[in-house]
Amino acid sequence: MKGKVTDFLVKVTIGILFVFGIALIFAISAAGILLFNAIASTANAPIWVHIIGSIVIPIVVVLMFAKPSKTKKPENMTLEQYERKVRTLKREYEKAQKDDDYWYIQAHNVPSSLPMNQEERARREYSNKLMDARSHMVDIEFKLNQLERMRKNGQVR
Repeated sequence: MKGKVTDFLVKVTIGILFVFGIALIFAISAAGILLFNAIASTANAPIWVHIIGSIVIPIVVVLMFAKPSKTKKPENMTLEQYERKVRTLKREYEKAQKDDDYWYIQAHNVPSSLPMNQEERARREYSNKLMDARSHMVDIEFKLNQLERMRKNGQVR
């Protein structure tokens, strides 16, 4: 349930940002057209200058915001390379899981005989290490899912 709600919120947020981005492009285009036409009117330019400016400015604004994707297309890999990568990531995941278990136990077994500030500091330190281990596990899961998508898309020969 929690994952579905989070996915929904992410999609809504991306949608809202997309709409604001489009609105920003329209606003900049409109401002550019108004400015261009004001300058053209002051210079007593013919009507065709106004028309061409009103067509060219939105195109320039869209091209200004459109940038090529920075992610390069992943290359195809052999089945052997794919299997090796998956094995490596699974080993890394198991190690991260052991780290996660270890730091979870450490965070919950801080001796209460320590002075209060040391006990709190130890709990915080162990909790931070636990969160690092968990984020590492999530990164590995993401990479494994990415490899699985590559296999499904036929990028593994």
